Amino acid sequence: MTSFSVLRDRLPVLPVGPEPSTPWPKVGRGGASFSDDLARPSDGRLGVRVRITDRDGGGYCIDLRDSDETDATGRFGLSHEHTSTACLLALGHALGDAPCRAWYERIDLLTDPGTWVDADDRRCDPAATAFGMARTFDAVLGAFGNAWPGRVGAGSCSLGAVVELRAGDDVLLTEVLPGGEGGRPDRSGESAWPGPILASTWEQLSAIDGLTLEGCFREGSAGDGKRAGGDGVIRRYHSQRPLLATLAFDRVKNPPHGIDRAGPPLGTEVWLHLPDADRPRAVEPWTTIELPPGSRLEVLTCGGAGWGFPGYGDIEWDPSEWFGGKPKTG
Repeated sequence: MTSFSVLRDRLPVLPVGPEPSTPWPKVGRGGASFSDDLARPSDGRLGVRVRITDRDGGGYCIDLRDSDETDATGRFGLSHEHTSTACLLALGHALGDAPCRAWYERIDLLTDPGTWVDADDRRCDPAATAFGMARTFDAVLGAFGNAWPGRVGAGSCSLGAVVELRAGDDVLLTEVLPGGEGGRPDRSGESAWPGPILASTWEQLSAIDGLTLEGCFREGSAGDGKRAGGDGVIRRYHSQRPLLATLAFDRVKNPPHGIDRAGPPLGTEVWLHLPDADRPRAVEPWTTIELPPGSRLEVLTCGGAGWGFPGYGDIEWDPSEWFGGKPKTG
């Protein structure tokens, strides 16, 4: 795969905060857990496991020490700074506020240097770093959702897909495609949600020689619930000349979780339609493929999960209708 070097400067990094007062903070009672994972090539997975507890004196302890060990290839991993940023972005999303430097004083972050969420990420592909931050964000937000189900939204697809198209050594296009936001207690999730990790280029359609782009919402991809999730998107790339496509995506077999029996969304799908083929071919995550003239690449991103038991508080029914139109007797 190419390095996606154009993405490196787009990754979010908050201003450096103060060092924790102690490396092993004393935590209070309560707490909630959640786990998620990042799919790698050949169906490998990197798990991020988080437990959040109230910290004595205010704030939270976010413990990620049970996450999987560092990826042996060195391609997938997060620095402590990127992990900390993802956690603060999740806390901000949970509270409906924009995090800043002062927020570092609200959390103590516990990581193990042997895990992939506390690694040397200088060799990492920027797209892999972005997806690692997205899955860490999703896991921390999921833990806050378990702790505060009446306040925090359901799981989102905080980063849909990254697509790079090249003609030889020339990069023609690098696209960041959004997924869907999870439903929240007060509203449905946003479709084509840009998320906090990488700025979406979904609405920027450029005229490129030998390439035609189409796009629309992926209707029906969101999870159902009292507050439905938002839909993902469909992007189609029609190639009129030989191109190479490098794709980074996730959420194929691990869509976000709903809250209170609400439904999950449809997972990510990527299909290659070749001009002489009877049916499309599924494309694996984290791969580079050839696009011959007349082919079409189709990327369908994952939606957001639903919030709340479907119909709760919204169903009006007459018990007599359940017994042939007559009230049940005896």
